[in-house]
Amino acid sequence: MSLQLSYDVVQRFYFIELIIFWEGRLTTNHLQQHFNITRSSASKYIQDYLQCYPHSLV
Repeated sequence: MSLQLSYDVVQRFYFIELIIFWEGRLTTNHLQQHFNITRSSASKYIQDYLQCYPHSLV
């Protein structure tokens, strides 16, 4: 089964993985500053990522 993700979602997920690789951690602040979004939106993006890739973050 393959996931069909929109371009925006792919960009968000790529940024999440980039930050995790570079800093070794991820906070909502990273997403808030980069995408100019609210904290609740940033939390939702992280939850969406975890739902698609549950074993990627520890």
